[in-house]
Parts: sequence; structure tokens; C-alpha cells
Amino acid sequence: MSRCQSGLCHIATIMFAGAPILLVASLILVTGCDQVQNPEADATTQVQSPAHDDHGHDDHGHDEHEHDDHEHDDHEHDDHGHDDHGHDDHGHDDHGHGHELPATVEAAIKQLKKVTNQVRAALKDGETGKADSLVHSIGHLIEDLNEKIASADVEQKVKDAATAASEKIFDAYGELDSVLHGAKEEIENLQFSDFGPAITKATKTLESLLLEAKEAVTGETAEDKKPKEKEAAEQNPADSEKPSEKSAE
Repeated sequence: MSRCQSGLCHIATIMFAGAPILLVASLILVTGCDQVQNPEADATTQVQSPAHDDHGHDDHGHDEHEHDDHEHDDHEHDDHGHDDHGHDDHGHDDHGHGHELPATVEAAIKQLKKVTNQVRAALKDGETGKADSLVHSIGHLIEDLNEKIASADVEQKVKDAATAASEKIFDAYGELDSVLHGAKEEIENLQFSDFGPAITKATKTLESLLLEAKEAVTGETAEDKKPKEKEAAEQNPADSEKPSEKSAE
């Protein structure tokens, strides 16, 4: 009995002594399993991460698409700005410059005289705003007239004289325009007679140069026309005899 008891005691001693070792081994085993599982979790995380990034990239691409749409809207806004050009054209008409310019030098001088009379009447009636608009229209008329003179088939000296006359008219109306945009007292005391004589004289010079230009182009004067009319009457004696025949009857 004593030997058995001694053997049992020896086994018990070994078990109690090995318990801590078993505990440590168990902890190591559990830790190792966790480490084996964690790489799988990390791999799962790594697999999910790119997908998340891809999603974010898609969102970014979607934002870029919306940005492109916004730029497209901006382009449409620019088109709208182009339509505003029509508004500018409207403003151009409001200032009295939307009228058609004369087709010939003769028509331009005729219109110049007409507008000059309108300016004179407007200032006489105290309508300075109307006079100012008319003065601006004359500025455009003079510019067009100078272009017509430059392209006319006449001698250069005639062109130079006609251009100088038109520039005198332009300068006179420029001084008139300065007064119209000056002080209130100057506007109230403004009279067309302060500028009228210079404008009228230059306009008459233009008309005489126009007559000279016509003669240069056609090669005939007023005196040359009379013999031609006489020749035409001699070539048609029947027409010239009709009045005498009627008187005889």
C-alpha cells in the first residue's frame, strides 16, 4: 500500500507541475490560430479596399461628368452672350445710326443739307437731345461721304478739295457736339448761327466740286448740252413743226 500511494503521489506531483506548462502551450496555440486567421482578415480587407477605391474613383468620374455638363452649360451661357449682340444692334438703332447711308455722293450731300436744317430747327426749339442725335448721324454720314469721294473716278485734286470741304463740315459739327455735351449754361446759350455759316459754305463747296466731278466723268458742261439739244431738234423736224402746224390750224 505504501508503494502504491507513493506512485500516486508521484503522478499527482507531475500533473500539478505540468499544469502551468499545459496552460502556456494552450495560450500559444490560441495565439497562433489568431495569427493564422488575421492574415485572412487582412487579405479580405485588402480585397475590399480596392473595391472601395474603385467606387470612389467612379464617384470622382461622375463628378467630372457633372463638371463637363456644367461647362456645357457655361457654353450655352456664352451663346446667350452672343445673343446680346442683337441687343447692341438695338442700342445702335436707338442712337439714330441704324438708318441706311446714301448710295451716291449726290444723295449724301442732299441728306447732309436736310439734316443740317433739322439740327437748326431742333436748336431753335430748344430740343438739344434731338439735335445731339442728329449731329451724331451727320458724323457717320461724313465718314461715308469721304469714302465715296475717295473711290470716285475723278482727279486727285478734286478728291482732295472735296475731302477738305467735308472735313470742315465734320469739324464744325464736332465743335457743336462739344457744346451740346458741355456745361448747362453753354447749352442754354447755344445758337446754330455760331456754326451755320461755316457748315453752309463748306456744303456749297462740296456741291460745286460734285458738279466739276460730273464734268470730269462725262466730259461735258452745261454749255456743251445746248448744241446737242439743237442738233436733236434738227434731226427731228417733224417734232419741231408740230407746234407751227397747230398754230396754223
